[in-house]
Amino acid sequence: MAGLTTHVLDTSKGAPAFNLKIELFKINKLEKNLVGTFITNQDGRVDKPLITAENLEEIEYELLFFVGDYLNNGRYLIPTYEQMLLEKDTYTIKNLQEKLDNLRKQNDEQKTKITELEGRVAVAPGVPRPPPLPGNTISRDRFNAVTRQRDGLQRAKRDAEKKIQELRQNLEAAQTRAQQAEADKDEANAEVERLTETLQAEQNRARQEEGQLREELQAAQTRVQQVEAELI
Repeated sequence: MAGLTTHVLDTSKGAPAFNLKIELFKINKLEKNLVGTFITNQDGRVDKPLITAENLEEIEYELLFFVGDYLNNGRYLIPTYEQMLLEKDTYTIKNLQEKLDNLRKQNDEQKTKITELEGRVAVAPGVPRPPPLPGNTISRDRFNAVTRQRDGLQRAKRDAEKKIQELRQNLEAAQTRAQQAEADKDEANAEVERLTETLQAEQNRARQEEGQLREELQAAQTRVQQVEAELI
């Protein structure tokens, strides 16, 4: 296994994308860390794997391609999986809405045809009513089929809207967790700084006490030597 690699092609030129800057991020839970920065070569690849096989982890990675800088027009970021899902559901709802509008139009046309057919077969009181026209029966069947199809599309639309709402709630929850994690991180950093300051103060105090004890020991040794000299 070669590890994690990438290959970038410039479809506007029909050639590899040369000298394109790439950043690789490692996403572990709510933390996003930069793994490395790379530049594509003339083959549109990087000179070495983004991550070697032995360092590859079973977590989420994100590649940031500086296509805007490459095209001299800003910066481009690959959308996240949640953003792609949201865009897909939004596109589906638009299609469903168009189909629903078309079915409503067909529904109105069928109602108009049914009304016209019923008017043709309407007779005066006491006159035997002729059998229904075949076209009338077909129109009613078509109307019922269109109605069922419309109801199905409405249910699909409601399901899609519910799914989008769930995705938005999940995104909001993830953002809240990220903010909480950032707050916890800041609090932990502050606690580390406080403990570091306390440790430095204790070390300074210990050094001062050590110096005093050394002075007292030196004085005691000097006094012992003086006493020994007097005894001699």
